[in-house]
Amino acid sequence: KKPTLDAKALERVRADHARRGVVFLGTIPPFMKPTKLRQLLSVYGETDRMYLAAEDPATRAKRKKFGGNTGKKYVEGWVEFRNKKDAKRAAEMLHGREVGGKRRSAHYYDLWNIKYLPKFKWDNLTEEMEYQKALREKKLQLELSVAKKERDFYLAKLDQGKALEAMKERRAKRR
Repeated sequence: KKPTLDAKALERVRADHARRGVVFLGTIPPFMKPTKLRQLLSVYGETDRMYLAAEDPATRAKRKKFGGNTGKKYVEGWVEFRNKKDAKRAAEMLHGREVGGKRRSAHYYDLWNIKYLPKFKWDNLTEEMEYQKALREKKLQLELSVAKKERDFYLAKLDQGKALEAMKERRAKRR
């Protein structure tokens, strides 16, 4: 069982969520791992949750097939900072700058594409993901129902054809 919160604890949780800020990463350097990204952003403030959208599975399969890098690649992401000011500061300082690090690093010359999202909360992101998931499921159900209708139509026509063949055979026997 989850413990119930009293009024003061609930108010503290709400205030904590109100102080949080979310930044959007339009592009993520190729093959950068989430732990490395968290490490780079934690310099600007304490980060909490992070969601990175993986590239399309078909694109990844094609890249692997033709001998490209087999690592996981992310196309965009959202990072939640515990403090809005830290999120704003990170977005202002990093946008358009080189990722940097050591000169031999794979991400040394990549540029940050980061934007602070005002009035955007983590719940908005989770709602959108749930909506997209429900939309995919509904689309899949629709495709399944169409396929079932086609199958039933085909089977009905097949039975009808067999019945017509049987009728022709009986007529042929009578003659």
